[in-house]
Amino acid sequence: MKIGINISVNKWHSSMKKNIIFVLILFILCDSSISYSAEWKQTTISQYDTYLYVAESEPVLGDKRALMVFLKECYQSANAIKTRSGWKEAADVYGMIVAIPGINTQCFGFSPTPKYGTDVAHEKVLEVIAELQGNNDFDIDPNKVYVSGFGAGGSVAMEMACRYPDIIAGVGVASAQSIGADQNNSYLSPSITADEVAEYCLDLAGNKSDYFDTQLAVLISGRDGQQFDGSVYSSWTNISADALSIIYKTDFLSEKQEIPTKKQAIGEVAFDSNDNLRIGRVFVPEMGHAWSSGLGDGIGSYYDYIDGDSIPFPQILGGWFADSNLRVPKPPHISSISIQTPFNHCLEVNAEVLDPDGYLVNAQLYLARSTNQEISDDENGENNFPTEFGEPVLIDSINIENVHGDVFNYYFRSCDLPIHGDWEGNYYYNVTLKVKDNDDLKQTHDKIVPLYYGDNDNYAPSIIKPIETTGIDNNCFLITTEAMDPDGAISMAVVTIGDKTYQFSELPEENTKYLISGEICDFDKNIASGNIIVFDNQGASSDPYEGYFEIPEDIIVPYNYPPTIDDIQSFAGGDCIVIDGKASDRDGVIQKITISINGTHHNLHPETINTSQYDFSFEHCGLSNGEYDIAVIAVDNHGDSSDIVYDKVKILDSILENISPELVSMAINRISDSCLIISGVGTDADGAVRQVAISIGPDTYQVDDLVEAGQQFTFEQQICGFDTSQTTGTVILIDNQGLSSDANDGVFEIPQHPISNMEPTASFTAEFIKPDCISVSGTATDPDGEVVSVILNIDNDGENVDLISSLLELTALNEHEKSFQHSICNVEPGGNLLYLIVADNLGAEITTDEILIEFGSSGSQNIPPVINDVTAEFNNDCIEAFGTASDSDGSVTSIIASINDDSKTLQPIMNENQEFEFSLKTCGFDAGDYTFSVVAIDNQGDSSSVKKIELIILAQKADFDKDGIPDDEDPDDDNDGYLDEDDYFPYDPERYLNPQKGVAGGDDNKDLPPASGGGGFPSGLLLICLSYIALLRRLKV
Repeated sequence: MKIGINISVNKWHSSMKKNIIFVLILFILCDSSISYSAEWKQTTISQYDTYLYVAESEPVLGDKRALMVFLKECYQSANAIKTRSGWKEAADVYGMIVAIPGINTQCFGFSPTPKYGTDVAHEKVLEVIAELQGNNDFDIDPNKVYVSGFGAGGSVAMEMACRYPDIIAGVGVASAQSIGADQNNSYLSPSITADEVAEYCLDLAGNKSDYFDTQLAVLISGRDGQQFDGSVYSSWTNISADALSIIYKTDFLSEKQEIPTKKQAIGEVAFDSNDNLRIGRVFVPEMGHAWSSGLGDGIGSYYDYIDGDSIPFPQILGGWFADSNLRVPKPPHISSISIQTPFNHCLEVNAEVLDPDGYLVNAQLYLARSTNQEISDDENGENNFPTEFGEPVLIDSINIENVHGDVFNYYFRSCDLPIHGDWEGNYYYNVTLKVKDNDDLKQTHDKIVPLYYGDNDNYAPSIIKPIETTGIDNNCFLITTEAMDPDGAISMAVVTIGDKTYQFSELPEENTKYLISGEICDFDKNIASGNIIVFDNQGASSDPYEGYFEIPEDIIVPYNYPPTIDDIQSFAGGDCIVIDGKASDRDGVIQKITISINGTHHNLHPETINTSQYDFSFEHCGLSNGEYDIAVIAVDNHGDSSDIVYDKVKILDSILENISPELVSMAINRISDSCLIISGVGTDADGAVRQVAISIGPDTYQVDDLVEAGQQFTFEQQICGFDTSQTTGTVILIDNQGLSSDANDGVFEIPQHPISNMEPTASFTAEFIKPDCISVSGTATDPDGEVVSVILNIDNDGENVDLISSLLELTALNEHEKSFQHSICNVEPGGNLLYLIVADNLGAEITTDEILIEFGSSGSQNIPPVINDVTAEFNNDCIEAFGTASDSDGSVTSIIASINDDSKTLQPIMNENQEFEFSLKTCGFDAGDYTFSVVAIDNQGDSSSVKKIELIILAQKADFDKDGIPDDEDPDDDNDGYLDEDDYFPYDPERYLNPQKGVAGGDDNKDLPPASGGGGFPSGLLLICLSYIALLRRLKV
């Protein structure tokens, strides 16, 4: 049984994305207990001995079957895959064909460096797919071909997805190295990045990379995404998922979510720019190197490499690919529907419909009367539903203008139904809703309901749509809903909030529904709810409980002011049109400018995100002679648009030859020894001045602003820090065609007699931040130069005897203005006069007015910090500790942590609870007793009390196979069934004979214990590699 939830809706609200408990859980809840009579068959396909399973259940997502090819891990038991992998159960749920090629193949190889003694497998696997697709009995949909694998098989599966994206619609990768890795070094930590993997994958795809736009991927691994799982590092899964995210152009949701299974999993998903679900990434921290079947049957035997207590990954893949496939058109989906008969001869249908990969075009409602049974008087009439119905009658048909991915709300209500005349009487009726999408795919929903014939008294109106409230400004909100009267008309709606009422009498009618919409202002903000009642033309009113609504606390939101186009100028030059303009948004930022030239749209985006004013310029060339209509519109960050501004431009033969701009006039003023103000006027007869460059000696300065006035352009620029030995400079204008004005026209002399230096200015504020600490902040400005120093003076007694002076650190805000912020402590109680001494770069100095700050001498003493909580534990030869500290009247500046006599100073980080977090990890400890202690230091130098934790690290004997028996007591150290005295390789479970002599025993190349480094693997690495395997064996159920 497949879950009746469609997760492939293309338009997810952001709140749904955040609140989704990882989409994978939808598939975990599948009923995997379905039983079918199909069985595995063993056959040979393209040189591979293959297990093949063809489900007898109906396929999902179309009439043709999906093909899933699974590639096993090296040395993995083929029989275990057949019986315990979960593929049979997944195939039955989703009507798939599952092929497991290479059941007698020791190991699959992958590019570029396959395992010694293996061949690269992708071509043979592709032949398996082709042969199965060529068998018409299987009826495989070419758009539903998937490949998955575990370990080395997972790496080959990823290589298949990269090499053949046109064939592989989805890929599942479990505990595998990324493509591009060296298969012989699978036990080493990754040495390549996600960017390198993505580049290699795209290289393999070649000219087929466009197919990545519709490919899906789900990846899983044991451990946490960093640790070694017993065979490979789980960080490979992160690298592969990130590489596919680069290729698919997706972003992972920042919030990871827990999947509540027996072994808890953690997952996250990625959507593309069209909100299509594309990638899943799952980690199972309690699982080692194993295929996650989810059948609940434990770990199994050594070479099973299957964990039945983890999540059902085969069903996840089957469901994910069935529900999110982007290559198979999906029919529309009636996500919810209500068919009711609220009154004797009335019918009401309310449904939500969407199309996951297109849009809806039509909805029709049919009514068919039963031919073999009237309505029973029996109270259990539901047991007497008829089975035969007459010809359906169309009672409603609408053409839908639906946007891709939007939910369409279908509503029908009528008391004027075709149940009179020949239909007169009390009968059951079959109600059928049919919807159709743009691919001509349909979905229907039927329900049998009773309809009674006869006259009725006046029926009361009712509210038929949830009441919505939307804030307008600080005093008003908009209320909207819909109402209906089954046998008349709505005449009035009344809203009540507290003792105030608001009446709406002009209600527009649409298809027997009445829209109620209006502003509610000046209501009592202390009242959190209200009520709306509608009245019909007979005086009947709706149920008051229907009209209850709550006013959310955050409903009052500021009104968004739309952006404005402040100015545009359009020019023709040669075969080009240039459009310059300004747009602004008073309460937000400009997100986009759209320029239309004769109906062709061009979008401009500000380079800076926070742009409330945007000066834009656009040039479009290659145009022929003629008149062009220009339209410009701005869009802000709330999606609101400005009014459209129109203009016209002509391109004529007479202006095809561009005319150079001219400098009309300029003025030079020297405001200080190293500062000039240069202003001027320029013109361009057939275009626009786009740039003004001012040169003084070797330096060139760009003018910041050009002010347009008709055909003229004015500019003004302040230039400071120029070479004062120079006596002349040059101004050059550059137009939109790149032509420059005559340089000789722009030569100017630099005045040699500057005006008097202007003094700097400053403003500041001061406040107490602690009993004896003052914080000072402000700005200093020099209009014709630069502020070089600001000195803070604090005079406690007013006679400059115990004067405190501090040189403040300055931060430049612009060329002439700097800011400062400074805190000083140990200030004497009493009256304190604060003032600043400010100096500029030419020696001018001013003293600001004084500010008086007073506080008494009875201020509270500093409160020392406290250690809130601390945890310390050992893991292997490492001690890890973490905790929090706080300071009620200041801040924690450092944490001193000690292990026995070895101390380290840690820098804490403040968290959202105003606590200071710290952590420590240090390794290399031998067995023994250890004392971990920690103390916090605050910004006044006071320390907390010391907290201590006693730790004991016990010595551990070597235990190669992790069976609980130390090696010096274990008669079979590698647990391969051969006693050490008869085992030539006592520390290698795969070998026991002397390869040179062909018999047990001997001395040549004999396997040495791990402690002495023999056996082909580094001893420590081999212990790590096998420790998880041994753990799996000990957990066997």
